[in-house]
Amino acid sequence: MKWFKGSRRRRLSNEAGFWIDAIANCALHPMYLDDKAVQAARLDGAYVEFAGALYDFQSAVEMEFAAKDIAGLRKEFIEEQWSLHLAASDPDNPTLRVARVYTDRLIEVLDGS
Repeated sequence: MKWFKGSRRRRLSNEAGFWIDAIANCALHPMYLDDKAVQAARLDGAYVEFAGALYDFQSAVEMEFAAKDIAGLRKEFIEEQWSLHLAASDPDNPTLRVARVYTDRLIEVLDGS
């Protein structure tokens, strides 16, 4: 992406962080989904479950990235976490599909590193 500047490693690291944040923004953080909010917004259990699974996926990837930086984050790890946390999600969920696009973009950044 054009707006990431600096050394190649810094640019790739910033871009990876951008896509990790984008994944997190695909659903409400489970911390904000208390019972009253869920009832008031008339959210179904599937959304709440999906939001939790997406958070778990994004959090695992973010922690791995924080620990190992761009050089240590691997496509296999990301795919493993996707399978672990999101494989059971409804494939017709548009938010899941957007999260997958962002995950693929993150993987593209890793392929360029």
